Amino acid sequence: MPSVAEKFAENGEVEVEGLPTEWMLEQWRRLWKLPQAHMWAKYSLHVQVAHYLVAFHDSLLPDAPAAARAEVRRFEEELGISLSGMARHRWRFAEDEVGEKRSSKKKSVEPAPGSVRARLSAVN
Repeated sequence: MPSVAEKFAENGEVEVEGLPTEWMLEQWRRLWKLPQAHMWAKYSLHVQVAHYLVAFHDSLLPDAPAAARAEVRRFEEELGISLSGMARHRWRFAEDEVGEKRSSKKKSVEPAPGSVRARLSAVN
């Protein structure tokens, strides 16, 4: 019988009492936007990421044992989510300086009102 995490990794939805599906989907999307997600996809770690989400959810419950929080820390290290995990894997992520400059440049270039360029862009 597949685990809750395996079902979640397969279709992104789990009908289990007590698991906030919308919250899980939001967290799933957030995690897969991280730079680490490239490595998770490369090594097919979808189920491990889903296991992390289930463990993380369980560790947030009011009566969660300390072992649940320890498991989350272990997952964070294995998946490279924590700083120590990134160091262990020797992962370093560069900032997208070119993208930042490109987006700031696009915002600052606007034609002067009444110029030929402004009139032509209004037509388009």
